[in-house]
Amino acid sequence: MRGYPLLGGTRSRLLVAFLAVLLVALVRVAVSAPAYTSTHFEVYDSAGAGVAYAQSVAAELESAYSALSGSGASLAPPCSGSLYVVNVTQLPGGEGGYVRWTYYYDSSGRITSSCVNYIAIAPGLTSSTLRHVAFHEMVHVSQVSYFRYTAVPSSYPWYIEASAEGISSELSGVCGWEPYYFSNSLYSSNPYSYSGSAWQSYAYGAFYYWVLASGTSTVPGALSGSVSGSSVDSAWVDSTYVSFLLAIVKGVSICGSIYKPSFQSVSVTGTSTSFQVSLSGLSASYYSVSLPGPGMVTVSVSGNVRSNIALNQAFYESNSSLLLALVNPSTSSATYQVTITFSPPLLVKVSGGTFYPVDGRLSLQLYVTYAGQPVTGTVRVNGVDVQASSGYASVTLTNVTWGSVQLTVEYSGYSSTLSVALQKPSVTLYTQTPLFLSPSGYGDLVLKVSNPNQVALSLPLVVRPPVNSSLAFQSLSQTLSLSPGDNTVRLSFSVTGAPAQGTGYVDVLTGSNDKVSVPFSVVPASLSVVKASYDGARGKTIVDVAVQPAALTVTVEVGGLGGKAAVPLSTYIVGVVEVSIPAPSASLSAKPELVAPSWFTARVSVSLSAQGSCPPYPVSYSLSLRVNGSDIGSAYFACGASKDVEATVNASRSDREVYLFVLNGNPSWSAKVRVVPPTISASLVRWTVLGNGSIVEAKVAVAGPHKYLVLGRVLSNESFTLTRSLPAGVKALDVDTGFAKLRLEMPPVKVHVSAPEVVLIPNAVTVRVTVETEAVVKASLEVRLNSSLQRELPVDTSLNRTSFVFELKPGAPGVYTLSVGSWFGGSEASFFYVVVKGVDVEAPPFVLVNEQAEVHVKLYVYPKLPIHANLSVAGCGVGEYRRILGNQSLTLRFDKACSAVVTVSVLNFTASRRIYWDYLNLALENVLGTLDGAPIVGNGTVTGRAYFANGSAVPARVKVDGEYSVTVAETGERVFRLSVEYLGWHNETTVKAFLVPATLYLKAVNVSRELGSPASLEERIRLAVVSGEWGSLSRALKVYEESREKAKAADPLAMLAKSLSERWATEGDEKLIEYSDFILRYEVPIYASIALLAVAVLAARRLRRRRGEKV
Repeated sequence: MRGYPLLGGTRSRLLVAFLAVLLVALVRVAVSAPAYTSTHFEVYDSAGAGVAYAQSVAAELESAYSALSGSGASLAPPCSGSLYVVNVTQLPGGEGGYVRWTYYYDSSGRITSSCVNYIAIAPGLTSSTLRHVAFHEMVHVSQVSYFRYTAVPSSYPWYIEASAEGISSELSGVCGWEPYYFSNSLYSSNPYSYSGSAWQSYAYGAFYYWVLASGTSTVPGALSGSVSGSSVDSAWVDSTYVSFLLAIVKGVSICGSIYKPSFQSVSVTGTSTSFQVSLSGLSASYYSVSLPGPGMVTVSVSGNVRSNIALNQAFYESNSSLLLALVNPSTSSATYQVTITFSPPLLVKVSGGTFYPVDGRLSLQLYVTYAGQPVTGTVRVNGVDVQASSGYASVTLTNVTWGSVQLTVEYSGYSSTLSVALQKPSVTLYTQTPLFLSPSGYGDLVLKVSNPNQVALSLPLVVRPPVNSSLAFQSLSQTLSLSPGDNTVRLSFSVTGAPAQGTGYVDVLTGSNDKVSVPFSVVPASLSVVKASYDGARGKTIVDVAVQPAALTVTVEVGGLGGKAAVPLSTYIVGVVEVSIPAPSASLSAKPELVAPSWFTARVSVSLSAQGSCPPYPVSYSLSLRVNGSDIGSAYFACGASKDVEATVNASRSDREVYLFVLNGNPSWSAKVRVVPPTISASLVRWTVLGNGSIVEAKVAVAGPHKYLVLGRVLSNESFTLTRSLPAGVKALDVDTGFAKLRLEMPPVKVHVSAPEVVLIPNAVTVRVTVETEAVVKASLEVRLNSSLQRELPVDTSLNRTSFVFELKPGAPGVYTLSVGSWFGGSEASFFYVVVKGVDVEAPPFVLVNEQAEVHVKLYVYPKLPIHANLSVAGCGVGEYRRILGNQSLTLRFDKACSAVVTVSVLNFTASRRIYWDYLNLALENVLGTLDGAPIVGNGTVTGRAYFANGSAVPARVKVDGEYSVTVAETGERVFRLSVEYLGWHNETTVKAFLVPATLYLKAVNVSRELGSPASLEERIRLAVVSGEWGSLSRALKVYEESREKAKAADPLAMLAKSLSERWATEGDEKLIEYSDFILRYEVPIYASIALLAVAVLAARRLRRRRGEKV
């Protein structure tokens, strides 16, 4: 029951596909039609097993399919069609079935796709066996979907068949090979030693059955963890299998039965037992360990090993036996040394205590554990109940003497015996004797007491001083508390007078009538100073003191130049001497030797001696001399003598000029030093420019009162020539002397290149190059055309100027950048290599004043390139020249009426345009006059006109209120909207005008002029113009004209009427015009009346004359 890969690999992909199809085809040809088809399977019967058997095969496969799908596992698809091909066929070797699959992989061995060719099932299987086989083969189908690398299926390790067997048994409920795992003790073998169709691989299915049954993993988790790796050794399999080996120590249930491994017997006699075990990789040994009884157990194992119990640490075992599993978690064999130790459950030890031998009392603190845990509760010690807390119990025994004390501790039915040994201490005198003491002596008498017991000792101590020794101890009696081991006892004393020679004792009481006595003796002593030496480095005076009668010389120290010195001997002070020596004195002088940027050296001179008178004993001085922290040596001299020392001191230098030198940190031993910085200047001697850099020669001058270290040279008011090489690209020499930073700039190398801006094809381009510099240039200039190297120009500027003239001919039309230069300098010029067909200027012929005229310069050039043209503007009070890119625009604006000519030229091509700036003035036509600046026009048809600043008419029609003419019958004030369009420009305005009857208005104006423009008449005309009421004025004018015409015939009445009309025009009295009208209207009757009146008058005169004649 094994799934075999058919073929795989990138190179054989077509062959694999072909063989797979061919194989399925052969199966289908052998059996022309399936014996039975289910939802996912078509079953062919090539063994003659019958339809019923084929149906059973399909049913069990469908059951396995559902179980696997329901568990979340994936299934590899069929290689052909949507149904899995199943063939019932005779199989060799008693096999129940197998699966054929195909997978494809890349060059790294990674599987890119896989499928199932067919499933083979043997005929004649019992129902339970058929179910198990069907589930087993379907697990293989699922495995195929989890293969990720060829290493696993090509090696076919043990876990492929083990997982198929164990998972199928757990899912189907029908077990196969799993019991053989235990009956053949496969847990003691390395599973990786089996592969392929070995029966052991199937028996290892017990492991996978446990994985699912215990809930350790799921079906997809187990398959993915097992077969999806890139190598045969699966970390998931190894780790989980170790857990399985540990689990079976207690037995596992497989298919309803409990299985356990075989156990080896191990007995622990006494306190421990040891044995050695060798394990194959991923294998285990199991032991049944017999113990003396319940107690503390420790299983100690060295190396990498796993177990069901805690290793290398004590634990309590309540039984008299335990089961032990030892598992090798690695895949390599290993040998282990195993030691099992046992101790009873009740353990007692002394954790502390004190023995009082004078009282015969022993106080103990016990530490009691049971089953590995501290005891809290009642324990019996020598038959007495004692309370223990957290393991600690205190007990006091009486009538105890030196020797051995037995303790019996009982708890929870167990007892433990403990023996406590008690031995006397040993006492020795550590302080050397005799004690040489002067009246000022003091110190300690030191005893060494050794306590050999595990408990402390409490012992009384008594001191018996020598008789009349003037020795006073701080305490003559005390109680010693001696810890186990060595103890030091210090007995402090002092001398209270003149000491006397004698012997004293120290008694340590070890019982009521027992003691250990240690004697000590005292001898009177005298002290005298032999010599003194002052150590300046340490600031101390070393004094040699003679001790008599001990014939000893003791060296002591006092701080500074004197003081009281205690003279020690052993653990005490013989006495105290007083010392005083004169202080040393020093004078310091210094002057600079060599000055560097950050430091300088100075020659210092030191004169040393002692101040004051010398004591009667020899005195010497040893001084380590340091100036500002720098060691300048040492000096040794005796009191009454002097010592001179000279040395060179190196000091740090900053920006200040005055420095203070201090000897040995003493401000009174100091000297000031003035350090003057140098004056440093640099001048350029020669700058030679090369192709790969520069060689710079500069003169550096140094001036100052000292010697100076400048650029590695020791100089004093000197100069030197500095030569430096600089890499290409560096155009300045920076010299940091430390005192000052100097910079010399490279003389500029001016490279100028010129070429015509536009060159017509196919002419050559004439290039002119000049090089000017004060440097020496011995290098070449690269001539590049659009970055392409054309030639090199050798430059030698010994004469400060070099010129070149040469020609270049580009290979194609275009814009070219001509660059000439090198790292030290260069220049560029651009030119256009083109075919010019002409130029043109587009500009409006007319523009309103203060408006912009857009001028577009058009160049007809091949290819189309941004070529500049020469543009000039002449007129409107300006004469301007500028450069402009072709096929671009510019704007011109003027604030007055004028004209300008724009001319554009490229080479010998020229074009020009004239532009007029003017106003589009608007007004009404047929204006009869004005009133307050407003035009007066006749009513009827009203039209407008446009005119330039010079008054000439604009050749464009003007609209009045949106029409080219309007008819207005009314008279009086009105506002008109005038607009005009001319050459794309629009102007619009409103005009207030007065509409009048043209003939009548002109008549009135003429009459007013005839009459001398009288104010009254002018006002009447103005009112008529403004109001539009012309009736009364029209009648009055008619009367005046009629009187004027009739008066021409010397008609008296007409002349009177005319006179009245003129008075009306002057005075404005309407009655006058009425009188005139009356006269003209009734002229005949008036004349008749006058005639009748005249006749009547004549008749009356004649009558009076006649009457007079009668009288």
